[in-house]
Amino acid sequence: MAMTLVRRVAQRALVLASESRGAGVGSMRTFAAQSADGGSDDANPDVDTAFEERKDVWADQRREWNKELNEQRKRWAADFAAEAKQEEARLKAERARIEEEKAERQRLKGIRRTEKAVAAAKREKVRLREKERELRVKTVQRRQKEFVMHLRRTAREEELLIDSRNWVTRETLDSRIERALKNPRELYDPRG
Repeated sequence: MAMTLVRRVAQRALVLASESRGAGVGSMRTFAAQSADGGSDDANPDVDTAFEERKDVWADQRREWNKELNEQRKRWAADFAAEAKQEEARLKAERARIEEEKAERQRLKGIRRTEKAVAAAKREKVRLREKERELRVKTVQRRQKEFVMHLRRTAREEELLIDSRNWVTRETLDSRIERALKNPRELYDPRG
């Protein structure tokens, strides 16, 4: 729009310049030439020799064009300022929305973190209870095995004591020692 306005003004300026150069109507030179000829107003009634001050149309049009252009520039500046303000408000609203979403995500993340921590604590508590129970069970089983082993040992000892009474008596001890010395046997069988 500004370019068409500039073109229009330039065209007007060219037209006005060509008009002022061409006909010479209303110029001071034309007036002076007519007066120097000695021509009087009475000699040629068709020629108007009265001096009229020339109105500078181009300057007036230029002033008017500058005035319009300045007004247009003011409107543009106001439009640009309004658009900038709207853009700033939009960006501010967008930033606020992003911050709200971020805060909401952080809040939800905190809730999930808390829930996970509670669940982890419960799992840990259950794991510790289970471990303690397993340890108690193992301890009881170990004690039972130890008790069973103790019973077996004592039973075997009693059995051996009962059986050993008849193995070697005091009377046969010397004769058995002599027999063992005469016929030595290996304690363990070498074949296996």
